[in-house]
Amino acid sequence: MINLKSKKRNLCMKLFFIASSFIFSGCGEQHSEKFNSLPDNYKSIDCAGGIETINAKRISSSTSIGNNENLVINGWAVLNTNEGITFDKVQIAITDSQGNVARYSTFKTKRDDVSAYFKQGLDDSGFTTFIQASSVKGIIDLDVIGIKGQQYYLCKNLQQQTNIH
Repeated sequence: MINLKSKKRNLCMKLFFIASSFIFSGCGEQHSEKFNSLPDNYKSIDCAGGIETINAKRISSSTSIGNNENLVINGWAVLNTNEGITFDKVQIAITDSQGNVARYSTFKTKRDDVSAYFKQGLDDSGFTTFIQASSVKGIIDLDVIGIKGQQYYLCKNLQQQTNIH
């Protein structure tokens, strides 16, 4: 029974992310805002959360994505789970093998599962970003940057690596 529920949930997630990429593909204004460097004066900290999927694929060190698709990156990030403190905004930073950095804004998404697990009202901890894959190629590092007020936090423990080919 549990395995069936898990399969159903995974299927629903894949369908949602695929539908999301169709809705936003071809709508240039819907792609995330891009910045060409890391923010000044950021703090490097450990955060709760993670980048969970790219184009509905669970991300791991062996994840490989074709560059003919737009990238739909999903996850969640929290500043403090004990006190129920979410970030005001989240950005995704992509660093290529030459050290070039591009940051992308994200859209907030509801994460009732995170809130239910931590019991702290963390519904607004989810994020999604849409990036044109043609602007990204090779082995890349993905970083989560949380923003609270005027302070930027680089979530050093949430870094992921993947290959865009």
